[in-house]
Amino acid sequence: MLAPVLLATTTSGHEDAVAGALAGDLGAAVLVALVHALGMALAAGATALVVYQVLGLRVLRSHWVNLDRIWALAFLVAGAGVAVAWWLG
Repeated sequence: MLAPVLLATTTSGHEDAVAGALAGDLGAAVLVALVHALGMALAAGATALVVYQVLGLRVLRSHWVNLDRIWALAFLVAGAGVAVAWWLG
């Protein structure tokens, strides 16, 4: 998600842009990562506050979702996608 911001600092081809971003200004990369993390934390906090204020803890107790299983499934699907891309590749 942060790659487009980091890659926008160069105007050459794709491979040169990736190399430039990886060898580029570390301060810019850290700033982009911090702004991204702050934005995600604010969005998650606002969402949690709205859910708590509107629905309360009653809904969270009765409709809890096990995110461990969702993350495990997401990693399996991503790994399978990488394996298929490598196999076809």
